[in-house]
Amino acid sequence: AGEQDWPPCMRKAVAELSEGVNVNHFGRVFLGSMSRCIGLPVETTVDFFRNAPDFSESTTTYQVNHLYEREYTPSGCSKLKINHNCAVRTGDDRLCDQPWMDHPLKYIRAKQRRRKRVEGLESVTQEINPGDG
Repeated sequence: AGEQDWPPCMRKAVAELSEGVNVNHFGRVFLGSMSRCIGLPVETTVDFFRNAPDFSESTTTYQVNHLYEREYTPSGCSKLKINHNCAVRTGDDRLCDQPWMDHPLKYIRAKQRRRKRVEGLESVTQEINPGDG
């Protein structure tokens, strides 16, 4: 999944860490497990933590490898909200506001489906009107 598909909670964790914010343990485990699920390399995930106030290359690499090896699964939206790691309020993100949206991995899937649908419509439009592209 490309960054354009990342859910707001993941973008929030990455942004806060890059600004030197001390993201809570729950948020760190969430970011590591999301990164694993979407196929990011361990090195990329470790880099997310580089500006954390307590960053240690060896400790972070060990912990991220642990998340990847044990195949941790990211928590859903309700736990993210309880642990102050949800980035949106009602009305901030139409996709997050959907009643069925209860997990960040669903967010990514929905964004990817929407993009494929739009790309499909654009290619059909170009086939119908080849000179307008």
